[in-house]
Amino acid sequence: MSGTESTSKSLTVLDCAALVTGAAIASVHVRPLILSHGLAPTSPIVMGAFLLIAATSAGPFVLAAIRYQRIPLSRFKIGEILWGILGLPWLASAFLRPSVGSARRHPGTAVDAYTLTLAIGLVASSLIALGVVWTTWVAVAPEAADRAASPPWTNRVGFLLAVTWPLQCASGFLILG
Repeated sequence: MSGTESTSKSLTVLDCAALVTGAAIASVHVRPLILSHGLAPTSPIVMGAFLLIAATSAGPFVLAAIRYQRIPLSRFKIGEILWGILGLPWLASAFLRPSVGSARRHPGTAVDAYTLTLAIGLVASSLIALGVVWTTWVAVAPEAADRAASPPWTNRVGFLLAVTWPLQCASGFLILG
């Protein structure tokens, strides 16, 4: 590994484990949507929301996997950090997600904490992503923008998810109903 890269260019077992964990977080969010609204699990809206949430919520786990490889924090790429930031609201709110029946038994308790955590987290992470993307890609010379989107794949995925922040918010609105 050269001194300028923060991670390897290939997919590792830890990266795959992080992506599977992201899919588990996405299932926590999407399953009640399917049950409460009667949507088919194979509908394009549900599948798109699941894939986007799964990819995004894997970010903190990918960062942990990179850090587990003993990469110093100073060598993380911007896209990798953005991926972690964008995944935090999904991860944090998954722990507060009420079960399908608890909302009927205890109205106004865990549902409110879940809603607030996800909504405020998505707005904050989307604003951070918008600011970073603007200062990294839009308001700079083309050469500097090319350097920012350099390998590894985790940096590119992070930037891709940062650019799709409106879809993140739309998925949040879909999940929150």
